[in-house]
Amino acid sequence: QLEQLLHGLGLQEYLPQLKAQEIDDLHTLRCSLRYLGAVIPNPMHRRLLTVQLGKFFVGRLSPQTTPESFGRYFDTFGQVARMHVSRSATGQARGFGFVWFTTTEELPP
Repeated sequence: QLEQLLHGLGLQEYLPQLKAQEIDDLHTLRCSLRYLGAVIPNPMHRRLLTVQLGKFFVGRLSPQTTPESFGRYFDTFGQVARMHVSRSATGQARGFGFVWFTTTEELPP
């Protein structure tokens, strides 16, 4: 599956580096997304890959956004595996978050 995904995205050149890091399936790749900068230096390639794997950056969030309201909103698009609304050390909203979907097949284009 990993090889098919990379080939379909035109990113097959990164396959040897991923395998060298013992990233050889989609599950391991999903769990390793935060470390991809060392393996895939091109930020556009990283972004393309993370979107295909169901991880999305969400910016310009209201300071009143709670994890509950964030989750309720994104549940309307598909099954949410995980989400994160970023907050400072003092608890103040930082205006962005991330959402991970279990699958990208259901998401609108």
